[in-house]
Amino acid sequence: MTDEDLLAISKLEAKYNIKARLEGNASLFRAIFLLESKGSLPDPIQTGLMLDRDETAYFSIYTTWHQTRVHTKGYSGTSVSVPTGIPGVRFRFGGYSPMRSEDITPLSSGTLYVTSERLLFNGDSRNTAIPLKKIVDGHVFSDSLRVEKSTGKPDFFSMNAAQARYVLSLVGALK
Repeated sequence: MTDEDLLAISKLEAKYNIKARLEGNASLFRAIFLLESKGSLPDPIQTGLMLDRDETAYFSIYTTWHQTRVHTKGYSGTSVSVPTGIPGVRFRFGGYSPMRSEDITPLSSGTLYVTSERLLFNGDSRNTAIPLKKIVDGHVFSDSLRVEKSTGKPDFFSMNAAQARYVLSLVGALK
C-alpha cells in the first residue's frame, strides 16, 4: 500500500463523507512498502526471550518449522537362493534396494522471531537460530516461507504469502 494509495483512500473518504476501515493484510502491505521503498523499520516489539545486548526484535509469528528429510518407504527387487548340494550352504543372487523419497517434514510448532541479528524459532520441542548473515535467499510460497542458508538444508516456515513477503523484506532491510 503506497503513499498514492493512502491519498486515493483519503480522497474517497472526503468525497463520500465516510471513514474507510482497512482490514485483512492492508497494514502488512503498508509495512512492506515502507521497508522496501523507504527503508523504515517497524517499531520494536517486546519478547520474553533473552536477546543479545544490542539485539532488537521486530516481528513474531506463530508457525511450524519444516525441513526436507529422506524417508524409506519399503524395498524393491528380487532375490534368488540356489542350493549348492552341501547342507546349510546356499548361493544367493539379486538383492533388495530401499525406495527412498524426500519429503518436507514438520519438526516443531512455535514462534518465529525476526530480530536485528537473526531469525529465531522458539518451538515446543525444538529451537533454531539462523543468523541474518548466513541467509542467502528466500522464497515465498502461498502457504510457507523457504529460507536458504549458506550451509545446511533450507528451512520452511508455514505462513501465508503476505506474512512471508514481510519477513523477507524485514530480513533484507536488516542485512
